[in-house]
Amino acid sequence: MTQFRAAASTGTGAVPNIDAAVDQLRAGYEQPELVPGQSYEVRTMSAPVFGPDGRVVLQFTLYRFPYRSNGAQIEVYSKRLLEAARAATKAVGTRPLS
Repeated sequence: MTQFRAAASTGTGAVPNIDAAVDQLRAGYEQPELVPGQSYEVRTMSAPVFGPDGRVVLQFTLYRFPYRSNGAQIEVYSKRLLEAARAATKAVGTRPLS
């Protein structure tokens, strides 16, 4: 992480192990499982909308979650977001991915 910050601040772009740096950054963002009673800091949540050719044409993104949300609340937000993205995909003429 320190090497990543140093390269970013100097503008050299020289990061000896970019995969390791990305893994370190990703670790705080991607939770493997949500626990209903556990609290999480969620900043954004996104879902793709697919066009007729199957390529992503739009992205729905939710912002401004409560500072701390529990796993059950996040599941509700996620379900609603995915339902909206599937409906939009269907509306533009593509069968939604399951």
